[in-house]
Amino acid sequence: MYGVGSTQPVNEQGYDRPDGAINYLHPACMLVNIDVMRQWPLPIKHGAPMIHTMLALNHSNNTHLFKHIPWVRSDFEGDKPPFYIKHPWQGTVRRTGGYHYDLPNSTAVNTDLLQFMPPEARKIVEIGCRDGAFAKAYKQRNPICNYTGMETDPALVQAARPHCDFVYNNDLEHAGPDFWDHVRHADTWVLDESLEQMDDPWRVLQKIRTNIAPGGKILATIRNFQHWSLQARLNAGDLRYGTQGLDLSRKRIFTRGAMLELFQQAGFQISGGSARIIDEPAREKYLPAIRLMAGASGIDPVVAVEDALPWQYIVIAVAA
Repeated sequence: MYGVGSTQPVNEQGYDRPDGAINYLHPACMLVNIDVMRQWPLPIKHGAPMIHTMLALNHSNNTHLFKHIPWVRSDFEGDKPPFYIKHPWQGTVRRTGGYHYDLPNSTAVNTDLLQFMPPEARKIVEIGCRDGAFAKAYKQRNPICNYTGMETDPALVQAARPHCDFVYNNDLEHAGPDFWDHVRHADTWVLDESLEQMDDPWRVLQKIRTNIAPGGKILATIRNFQHWSLQARLNAGDLRYGTQGLDLSRKRIFTRGAMLELFQQAGFQISGGSARIIDEPAREKYLPAIRLMAGASGIDPVVAVEDALPWQYIVIAVAA
C-alpha cells in the first residue's frame, strides 16, 4: 500500500471536481509503506502537493495502492467532534490568511522569455530565480509542473518559496550532489542572465547536459557584448564597470558567435531564440562607423550592424 486517508475526485490540474477523472489522496494521509512511496513522485508542498503522485498512480492503473478512510475526512472537515485528528480543514489558510501565492513580486518578468517556455514542461530548474516572479508567471499557465529555483540572495530565496516547489540557496557552480540528484532528468532549464555570472559556464553546461532529460531544453538569456553602445564606449576608452557599462556581477562576456559556440561545445543544438532590440535613436550616429570598421575587417557590414542592435539574446538549446 502507498497510503490511506481521505480521497476525492479532481481533474488533471488538481482542482476539486465531482466528475474529475483523477482519484486524489489528500496530503493529510498515513503513508503505509515507505518503499512503495519512493517508487512514485514525492509530494512537495501546498497547492495540490500530491498531484504528481496521483497522476502517476491513476495513469498506471495503480489506484488500489491507496484507500479512503471516512473518519479522516470527517476529522478534517471539523463539523463533528474529531475521532483522532485535531486539525481544522485548511488550517494553514485560517491561521495565516491564505497560502500567499498572491504576494507581490519585486522583479519584472521577462515576458519574451516566458513565451518560449514549453507549455507542458514537467520538471523545471531556474538558476537565479530571484523572488520567484518568473516561476509564478509560468505556474499560472502550467500549475502542475515541478519547479525548482536556485538563488544566492537569502532574502530573495524566502520570497521565491511560495512560487517554487523547491528553492536552493546556493550558486550552481558550488551545488552539491543532493542538488544534482534532485534535478536529474529535468526537461527544462532556465538561465536568465546566469551564464555571464559564472566562472566556468562551459563546465556548467556540460554538467547540465549529463543530467538533462533526453530532448530537454535550456532557455537562456545572455547580454550582447557586441551591442553598439559597448562598441562606442570601447572605442572611446571609456568601458567601465557600472550601470552604464559592464555589470560588476558579469564575469564572462559573449558576442552572438561566442554564445552559440558555448552551447554547441557543451553538446547542445540551437533550436530557436530571438534578439531583444529596443528603440535607441542614439545608435544611428554610431552605426555608420560600425559599417566602416566591418568593411575594413573584411566582415559583412550588414551583419555587423545586425549584431550590434540587440542588447540581449534569448537562446533555446536542445540536448543533442
